[in-house]
Amino acid sequence: MKSPLARRVHDGPSIALRPLAFPAGVALVAAVMLFAVISGGAEQLSNAQLVGQIAAMLIATLGLNLLVGNAGMHSFGQGAFFGIGAYAFMYTQQEWNWPALMSFAAAVAVPAVLGGWVAIATTRMRGPQLAMVTLILAVVVQRFLSEATALGQFGGYPNVAKHDSTLLEPPSLFGIKLEAPLFGDVVPTALILTVALAVVALLVCRRLMGSAWGRSLSTIKESELLAAHLGVNVYLRKIALLSYTSAMAGLGGACYALIFAHLQPETFTLMLGVNMIVMVILGGAGTVLGPVVGTAVVVYLQTSSTIGAIVDAQTRYISDTWFLSAQGLIALIMLLTLFLLPAGIVGSLTALSRRRLPQRRRQVPNAEPPVAPASAAGEREASSGDHLLSMMDASLSFGGVRAVNGVSLRVDPGEILALIGPNGAGKSTLVNLISGVYRGDTGRIEYRGEDISSTRPHERARAGIGRTFQTPIVSPDLTVYDNVRSGAPEIWSEKLGAALLAGRRGVSASKARVDWALGAVGLAGLVELTPDELSYGQRRALELARALASEPSVLVLDEPAAGLNESETAELSELLRRLAADGLAIILVEHHMDLVREVADRALCLIEGTPLVEGTPATVLADPRVTAAYLGSDESEIKEKSRA
Repeated sequence: MKSPLARRVHDGPSIALRPLAFPAGVALVAAVMLFAVISGGAEQLSNAQLVGQIAAMLIATLGLNLLVGNAGMHSFGQGAFFGIGAYAFMYTQQEWNWPALMSFAAAVAVPAVLGGWVAIATTRMRGPQLAMVTLILAVVVQRFLSEATALGQFGGYPNVAKHDSTLLEPPSLFGIKLEAPLFGDVVPTALILTVALAVVALLVCRRLMGSAWGRSLSTIKESELLAAHLGVNVYLRKIALLSYTSAMAGLGGACYALIFAHLQPETFTLMLGVNMIVMVILGGAGTVLGPVVGTAVVVYLQTSSTIGAIVDAQTRYISDTWFLSAQGLIALIMLLTLFLLPAGIVGSLTALSRRRLPQRRRQVPNAEPPVAPASAAGEREASSGDHLLSMMDASLSFGGVRAVNGVSLRVDPGEILALIGPNGAGKSTLVNLISGVYRGDTGRIEYRGEDISSTRPHERARAGIGRTFQTPIVSPDLTVYDNVRSGAPEIWSEKLGAALLAGRRGVSASKARVDWALGAVGLAGLVELTPDELSYGQRRALELARALASEPSVLVLDEPAAGLNESETAELSELLRRLAADGLAIILVEHHMDLVREVADRALCLIEGTPLVEGTPATVLADPRVTAAYLGSDESEIKEKSRA
């Protein structure tokens, strides 16, 4: 089954021929909607306010969609940031008489800073932990808005007691008065601005989702460990993401203040944050249009007279004690919708269309591997007196268990070093030491002559140490092509600002390398598929292609032949020999001894984390101690023999 969230964000003829189709379509729909509610005069005021409320909340849910749908992080704080933005805009207007542009800046900056602070405090949390922290934040913010005397408490802001009016005086922006849709004899310019900002926010979020920065969020969602091994600084990226989504909420709050010209603290309760998450999930988390549909449906239901009529009918004909409230009815409708459309409205319809309609499968051209950049070649020449990667006397313990004990190894360009040993020998732990997941208790790791023992996984990945995992980790939300492109250096090098400016134009920077990697592993004709449609062997090949796209100098493969059939293993063997011939250094953790014999230049056997024997594959595999280790002889006896 194809993932409903899979996105085709790579370059293609249709995109090249119609780059403005989506923006033009969105602008046309917004213009028609505005014309319908503005041209109706006073009779359309309630509809104008409804449209304004949807547009203001859409700005907030578009940011939340990146957090929930793309990065897999759930936050109940979006409603709180929405309220902070609304009050920041209103307060700076009412009390300090700031220019409208400065008030908008405050409404964006204050939530962004607070969101960044929350991110710093909670960035290592996921799932329920992060949700609970943001839930507490939402409660605290609502309590503050309710009890702060400067904000009018439950009298609202502004209020008659302090300001002689319950409405904000329309601010001016570039000489235009921003009139709220409250009176029938004026043009609601605040509504026009709010809808325009919602359109811009939608286009910006679409651009982000199609960028390398956006793809890094999908990688974080699937596995933070994977993201780090692709060079992404997960810590900083989460801070940037939470700051951005909070800023979007603040902007939406400022627009909400403009539309209604009055604020009540009970608007910004915990339920607002819950409803925003529901809007994203109901519409289709991770899709471009999901927040649009979800926000429109939920806001309409909340303000619909039909829901109120159903509640009245229950109290009149069924029971005035036991009945579903308006919120309960809305929740029931949403549950039924998600039961029938589990990926949300847009996500499920997208999946249905992909199943029903024939899909065009693009094939990337086969290409020769790109030449290594001159800078990298220079670095290799400068460190020619050293091994490319070396480990000296490394040890690591977990509690009282010595997982790695005094291991030394080296690997040079064009060389394949095999790590073998029975299960529990410490091979995967050693791989994690090399890639930076663990830091050794003793010993030293050098890469190109520099000590990298204390560096983190993303730093080693950026330096040129790539890896695959024992169990393939791929992003089901992305196509085969986009999964491989997630390995390209642009996924960590592209910053948020660059993604906003470059967007889809910046995604082809490493296209030649990605196309070659896909062809090298035999997936060139499957780029439109999703990982769920691939066999296990193809998913292994997909992970290897992604690692190759990262342009590594050292490639660490953790049991790449596990689960492969005979022909797939033969293809892997041929590929590894080709890669080594091109100068790639490979560390191969493997139980498939025929593959080790065919491709490895040297082999190192471990037993209980301790080096047993090292040499050519033929020498190592013929050693009786290695045979005894695999056949189950007493390990203490083997270690005694190895010391002799």
